[in-house]
Amino acid sequence: MAQEAEEAEARFMTMAASYKSKINQIQNELDNVQLAHAQKLLLELQDTEVDYEEENDQLLLNVDWSQYVEAQNEKLQAIVDQFEEQYQDMHIDLEQVTKGATSQGRETPCHDERTAMELRLKQVEEKREDLISELQELALGLADLHRRQDQGLTNQTTAGQKLKVKRRVNFFKRFFTARRR
Repeated sequence: MAQEAEEAEARFMTMAASYKSKINQIQNELDNVQLAHAQKLLLELQDTEVDYEEENDQLLLNVDWSQYVEAQNEKLQAIVDQFEEQYQDMHIDLEQVTKGATSQGRETPCHDERTAMELRLKQVEEKREDLISELQELALGLADLHRRQDQGLTNQTTAGQKLKVKRRVNFFKRFFTARRR
């Protein structure tokens, strides 16, 4: 009977060791599954964070671009106003010179002066038209930007579109820096 008890105890110990081993194996597998799930979740969260950062950068770029375009629009409008004033002044001067030449009955010196003033007047008018055209283009760009922001398309901007915006900003910066000199 003692021998049977020892055998039973040995079988129990073997079974206990086997069960303990199996429990440890299952625990390790469970830990690995949970770790893999946590790692996958962490990667998804990191991807989401990157997406939000890119969207935030795009929104900041759009806000900065919008403010830049509005500032440039105001500067161009001031230049157009200045050219219109110059145009009106030169037109008045031209009329006075023409009247003076007509009343005095001479054409030679006043005619040259008149031709020079007409040429300058034409140049100012062309410059004014160019500036108005540029203002309209900026206004259209700004309206398009606002429309895209309202429609929520800004977060779908491609890298190519971002590059295009950066190039336009750099162009306008160079253009207006050169004008100030």
